[in-house]
Amino acid sequence: MGGFSLKLEEAEALLLRWMKQGRKATPLKIIQGLIWQEGYKTGSIKGELILTSPIVLKPGRLPAFGFSFIHH
Repeated sequence: MGGFSLKLEEAEALLLRWMKQGRKATPLKIIQGLIWQEGYKTGSIKGELILTSPIVLKPGRLPAFGFSFIHH
């Protein structure tokens, strides 16, 4: 990535602002993904997938269904 040259405190403030704004900025998503990955790997984050909508079958199409993730 490029374009930013920030001090640690500035980077932290920027990431927190992006989270509050609900931004989908690539640097933020990468960091969030790494946090989730490490949490699952170490067992500090646990969760389960549950089916939240029925499976819909239509001829010639892939089945459609909905899942929700619940973390513990």
